[in-house]
Amino acid sequence: MNINNQGDSCILCRKKFAPHEIFPTGFGEVRLNFMTFRVAQQAAVGGLLHHDYMEAIAPTSNRYYAQINKFPGWQEIAGGANALFDLKARGRHPFEGIRKLKSHLPDTPTFGFMRSYNGITMSPKPADILRDCVKLHIEAGLDGIRNFHSNNDPRHFNEVAKTTLEMGAHFQALFVYESLERDPTVYNVLEIVDFFSYMREELGAHSFILGDPSGILLPEMAKIITAEVKAAHPDIAFGIQANHTSGISYLSCMAAVSEGANFIDCAPSPLAEGVSLPSGSALFIALEEGGFDLGVDPVTRDQAFQALTEQDRYLDSIVNQLYQKGKPVKKPNANVLRTHIPGAQEQILLDRLIENGLQDKEAEIHELVAEIRIKNGGLPSATPNAEAWVEQALNNFFDCKRKIEPRFRDVLIGKVGITPLEIAPSLQKQALCEQVEDTLKQFVRTNKISADKLKTFSQPGNVVSHLVEYLYILSAPIRIRQRLQIVDNRINRLQRIQQYCHSDQAIHRRTYTYLERTIEKAGKVTQYGQAITTLKAAIQAWLNEKERLQSLIFSNGMSDDEYEMLLNGKPSNFIYKDILANNPNLEILVSDKQTLLDIIKAGCVIPWCDPEHLPNGLIQSTQELVDFAWKEKIILPINQHHFQEYVVLWAMFSDRQQRKIMEDFLRNYPGNTGYWQHPDPEKNKILKQLTIRSNSQPIRLTLTFLLEHFSTRSIREIELDLRKKLYSQEGDTLGGTLRIWESTVGVASPKAPKFLKVGFIAEDQYQGMELGMTICQIMDRPPLSPLQFPLNS
Repeated sequence: MNINNQGDSCILCRKKFAPHEIFPTGFGEVRLNFMTFRVAQQAAVGGLLHHDYMEAIAPTSNRYYAQINKFPGWQEIAGGANALFDLKARGRHPFEGIRKLKSHLPDTPTFGFMRSYNGITMSPKPADILRDCVKLHIEAGLDGIRNFHSNNDPRHFNEVAKTTLEMGAHFQALFVYESLERDPTVYNVLEIVDFFSYMREELGAHSFILGDPSGILLPEMAKIITAEVKAAHPDIAFGIQANHTSGISYLSCMAAVSEGANFIDCAPSPLAEGVSLPSGSALFIALEEGGFDLGVDPVTRDQAFQALTEQDRYLDSIVNQLYQKGKPVKKPNANVLRTHIPGAQEQILLDRLIENGLQDKEAEIHELVAEIRIKNGGLPSATPNAEAWVEQALNNFFDCKRKIEPRFRDVLIGKVGITPLEIAPSLQKQALCEQVEDTLKQFVRTNKISADKLKTFSQPGNVVSHLVEYLYILSAPIRIRQRLQIVDNRINRLQRIQQYCHSDQAIHRRTYTYLERTIEKAGKVTQYGQAITTLKAAIQAWLNEKERLQSLIFSNGMSDDEYEMLLNGKPSNFIYKDILANNPNLEILVSDKQTLLDIIKAGCVIPWCDPEHLPNGLIQSTQELVDFAWKEKIILPINQHHFQEYVVLWAMFSDRQQRKIMEDFLRNYPGNTGYWQHPDPEKNKILKQLTIRSNSQPIRLTLTFLLEHFSTRSIREIELDLRKKLYSQEGDTLGGTLRIWESTVGVASPKAPKFLKVGFIAEDQYQGMELGMTICQIMDRPPLSPLQFPLNS
């Protein structure tokens, strides 16, 4: 199958928006960011908005942005789960979709949504893969990147921020809003202010946004946060994304702009509210009535609003078709203010319950979700944490044998970052034991461990629990120091807020009063039975916790450096021998050192930014993709830019279930036109096969192989053999254009890998691909990366 059909559309004639030309920063200046092509349609219709619909509505959407005189705001067209929907349901190459949409949005700044090291997926990826993912998104037509981390861990922002700035694009940092009713001191206002200060001073963020995926941001808190952030950073644009799940999004948005917020995320009216975002048309009228500057003058105002009206009318005509028959449209649910389930996850949960005929159990599941979230670290309810809470709640409800859901397990052992509250050690150790057991089973499947040998242990669980317990004790000083740092930072911020009591600034006094009021309302009781009703008492409780943690630190155990070396698979000989000496059954089970180290790492808590320690993965992903294409007889793009897009998609969607989706996409795109069905039930058109553009220009094609695969023969012998076999199969097609040579990449050194290059000239890309495939078959090896070079370039 040939998927080399994208031509040269990666280069578009489009308006380029500089990072400082997108958002205003002044008080009363507000812009509307429409989330039509990602968040809104995913929350409202489950991502069923087909690219045909997107491309039809994009010019109308662009007309709205074209009417804004200065600082237009931006439109979200990529990132998040968009690529997964493209691959799985829409039959569209994700990067080609960005290019196509951007071609219809020349006057609209566009951005993509990144999940820190997770990129556009749900699991961490190596830094080199993440960097290429960000670069390719920007090169496809994006003017900026919005990045977030589900735990608000600033360390996870580094790679995305650095790459975005290197590409000359706008970098926007998102803080996931969360609150704990039982303890308002955990998520306090200064945590948000300090987070954004770090984003600006250390990472160079151009703008900030407060994200509220659950719809729990109350109007008064929206005012206080906005006022404090703008007081600290008056020259930086600050905005808000408030989900409507609880029904209060309009109140929170209007409260934020009244204190200086500069932009609001919104949706077209047919895709608004429910578990989505507030209506952009409604906000336009409300903001205009309130005297806010929307960037339009009396002349362009009517044209801008007319564009919104036409956009709403078109989407209204198709959105009902996208709802499955009998599927209820979600209404605001104030109970979310307690359960904190994000809008999109709320819809997914309801779908799951409907599938099992358990929609009447929704309230019961909500109770389980709230209990799990609060008792296990108190993390923000954002992707992928929210999925972990819901899946674990469903597991508990159905009484599944596996007590800890895999994503929830990742949260417990630290793979997704630091939790604001301490996790129960017993639950953490249970998660580690399950991870070690899964690792052992995986090694049995791959024959690294003998199944019979594993069975010889009468109680293998005891072997696992002993290892986990031992490693948990060794890591105790590290975990305690980490928790001490969190508590110290919290005390520092609370003491700063306490000083606001005597501030001459009304903003600060309001922050102090609000926190005092919420602490009294929460009525928290300490483990010693003391009631906490004031900020002073709350600070004292945290000081007591600090003293308790300090008393737990002991000299035995690993240092930070030793533990980091262990997690990197390079422990010191002393540590390695010490672990084996205290776990002698491990060496009986397996003798290979690397396998032993992998088992040991599976039993370790992750106290740091784990993705930073992942080895580079692009080269391996490239080879895996080429091998798969070779096996399935798929011709990958010759254009190096497009080829790299496939490599990044392959690397991103590497989890078992998502890899299957990627493989199916490669097998069926675009040749099997019946694989994806158009969502329009009336026309039910088959997704149109994208036209393969003819290229009659002669091309020079170079195929690259690892030289070590042909070490038994000289270059001359390989060339003669190749010419002979080519002539017998293809006749005198290549003439004198074939040549073979040896090459190295980068600085030549004795350790540098050597490559075998096979170059030839073909009449056009089709003949080139056919001959290239023939050469690969003769060489009996897939190429590492095919490249196309037009002769006259």
